[in-house]
Amino acid sequence: MNKTEKITGTKQVRPALILMDLQNQFMPYMAEKSSKITIDTINWTIALFRHCDYPVIRVYHADPQIGPPPESEAFQFDPAFHIEDSDQKFVKNFPNAFKKTDLHNFIKVNLRLCRRDSQS
Repeated sequence: MNKTEKITGTKQVRPALILMDLQNQFMPYMAEKSSKITIDTINWTIALFRHCDYPVIRVYHADPQIGPPPESEAFQFDPAFHIEDSDQKFVKNFPNAFKKTDLHNFIKVNLRLCRRDSQS
């Protein structure tokens, strides 16, 4: 039971924070003018999710043809982000984080999914 459920006494859908492609290789694409506020906002959101016992999920990109290779420094998340080794980690080889990864299954098993179902 997370902190929100303890306070309200109700079972809720658990949000998860998915941090995607915040790797060293891609940081130069972030506008320098807004990078500090972006990093601070992401770190504040990470702290909020940890405080509420919600999962923080890291998704890395590694294209088999152009990289970055998983063992490289370019592959690693930028150290400015407050990630932890205990954060769930997925590596994607496609622009879609759900294609050929276990991300969808992880979410399905560990979180309650919200979806619209035309049958309901």
